[in-house]
Amino acid sequence: MEKSKILFPAKEYSTIQNQWIGKECIVTPSIKNILLSDNLIRDKNIIDIGCGNGHYSSDMLKWGAQKVHGIDQSLLMINEARNSYNENNLTFECLSTLDMSYENIFDIAVGFFVLEFNETVDDLYKTFKNIYKCLNIKNGKFIGIIPNGIDNFNPTKNEGIKFGASWEINTSVKRYDGERLKVNFYNNNGIVIGNAPLQLKQDLRKLNLKK
Repeated sequence: MEKSKILFPAKEYSTIQNQWIGKECIVTPSIKNILLSDNLIRDKNIIDIGCGNGHYSSDMLKWGAQKVHGIDQSLLMINEARNSYNENNLTFECLSTLDMSYENIFDIAVGFFVLEFNETVDDLYKTFKNIYKCLNIKNGKFIGIIPNGIDNFNPTKNEGIKFGASWEINTSVKRYDGERLKVNFYNNNGIVIGNAPLQLKQDLRKLNLKK
C-alpha cells in the first residue's frame, strides 16, 4: 500500500466527519465505553493504527492514556492530524501496518475501522503479526473494531448520509467471503466526498494467527 496511491480528501473528510450522527451518537460513545472499562488505557502507552486525522488519538489522551502514537498510511491524513493536535505525548507518523517494525513497545494497540482496508488475506495476516510484535510481551492488548459484514447487509444511501458512510454493493452478484467492496463517505448534501476499497473476512481464525 504505497503512500502515493492514498489519494483521499483529508481536509473535507475531517470537516464533515464532526457532523455525522453516527460518529457522535454511536461510534465515539462505544469506543469510549470500551477503553474506559477497567481503566484499560489509564497511564498506558498506546499506538493508534489507522489514526486518520488524529481525533481519537487526542481523545485517548483526554481519557487517561499516558502517551499516544498515531500511524496512518495517508500522508494527507497525518498532516491533518499534526496540524490539528499538538498535545504533549501525542505523535503522528505516516506508516502502513505492513511496514511496522516496532517490537515490544506499546501497552495497547487500537484499530478502529481499519483492518478491513487490507487488500488481501496475506496483508491482513501481516498486519496482525506486526500488531502482535509491537505490543509488550507480558500484557499487551489489541482492541479492534470492524464493520458488520453479514449477508444481506446493504445500507441505503440515505443511511450513508445520516451516519457518514455506506458500502457500495453490486446486488446482482452473490455476496462472498473476502469480497472487495467500496465504502463511500458523504457530506450533508448527499455528495460522495471520498471512497476507499475494503475487504471483509468472515472467519479470522482461518488466518492461523497462532503462528
